[in-house]
Amino acid sequence: MGDTEASYSLVLLDRFALSYPRQLVAPAGFVEGRFSQFGSAEVQGLAAGALIVDTTESPERWLTGALSTPLGVSFRAEAGREYLAVSAGSVLRPKVRPARPSTLLSASNRADYVVLGPRAFLSAAEPLLERRRSQGLETLGVAIEEVYDVFGHGESRPEAVRAFLGHAYHEWRVAPRYVLLLGDASYDFKDHSGRGVVNQVPPYMIQDSYMWTVSDPTYAAVNGEDLLPDLALGRLPAQSLEQAQALVHKVLAWETAGFGPVERAVLVADNSDDAGDFEGDMEGVASTLLSGHEVERIYLSQLGAEATRVQIRDAFDRGASLTSYMGHGAIAMWASENVMIVGDVANLAPQAQQPVLLTMNCLNGYFHFPFMNSLSEELVKAEGKGAIAAFSPSSMSVQWAATQYHEALVAELASGRHERLGDAILAAQAGYADTGALPELLSVYQLLGDPALRIR
Repeated sequence: MGDTEASYSLVLLDRFALSYPRQLVAPAGFVEGRFSQFGSAEVQGLAAGALIVDTTESPERWLTGALSTPLGVSFRAEAGREYLAVSAGSVLRPKVRPARPSTLLSASNRADYVVLGPRAFLSAAEPLLERRRSQGLETLGVAIEEVYDVFGHGESRPEAVRAFLGHAYHEWRVAPRYVLLLGDASYDFKDHSGRGVVNQVPPYMIQDSYMWTVSDPTYAAVNGEDLLPDLALGRLPAQSLEQAQALVHKVLAWETAGFGPVERAVLVADNSDDAGDFEGDMEGVASTLLSGHEVERIYLSQLGAEATRVQIRDAFDRGASLTSYMGHGAIAMWASENVMIVGDVANLAPQAQQPVLLTMNCLNGYFHFPFMNSLSEELVKAEGKGAIAAFSPSSMSVQWAATQYHEALVAELASGRHERLGDAILAAQAGYADTGALPELLSVYQLLGDPALRIR
């Protein structure tokens, strides 16, 4: 916008309204609008038996006395009121079907690990469920269609998912500790943008200090009114059965190779500025929490943009156990200099050891964007390369608070105390909450990955 010293602006449309005069013609079988005058309104193109509804306020009023005319139907309209006129053949009719029998409400259910996704995706999840069973976890695959029926009155709403997880947490004999959402999401629930992105597992939308955005951690905050997640929850953002199979295969292959979380760490820092001392904060982590570990430092201020791009690419190509970026970012990039962008992921070389990725920046976890994958999402979806899991924000981040969150995450991952990624993240979330730093970061930093990923 040019009104600040920021190097770019991000403009988000809230809403707009458009009022315009139109003819009373119903080529699609209906017409609606507000009338400015009293009188007889004749709608052309409607047959006898058309329905007229006064929609000015709730509850709506069904009108009687409509008359057939040579061109359509006429009715008495009042100034300042809104009407809907629709032919009998254009009235929407709901599909009625019986709900399938379900045991989700049973208190005898037992599951340490739950995979929740479309019924069509559960076959792709079976190898992962079998792996978790072989590791001693009780597992359950749950069709999201069943959750909608039992907890959402058949409506495909995110509130049904949260209600299900709350019920399982409080009522099941063995409550889930790890929950994997197997399916992509979009804020465009009805695909008005025409992108064809389906809500396989819908996003839970919240409003933080900056924007409306997705909050998978809110699904997991099922005990009390605080923001602290009570379940280790992550998402593999598959849009198709083929993507679900590929993401599951990536997890299984990584675990089979037997990598640890901090055998080799790569730390990437943006130029320091008024937003924060990114390099200094990253150096503090390297010299304390990661002392004794192999650490590669990639600092933009020391290398310049082009050399930083090359070193980031090479670091991914060589493989790492932990990669962390701290600095400015957006949905598809790191730093104003674009040292890493979505388009770079396709050019990465396959490698057996994909890192756990932490991005302490803005918007890299905005995975519910229907127009493209976010950068963290793209790295997780990349087959045989990229990242095995990413912990990234879906909203704007604040450096002073993100630094404390980052320290808590690295401390837990480097401790060697946790067998699974979700346990380390739960401990870090609790540790971050204890600092008293900005609580809403607990809601906007998402895990794209399997929370039961075995890291030790």
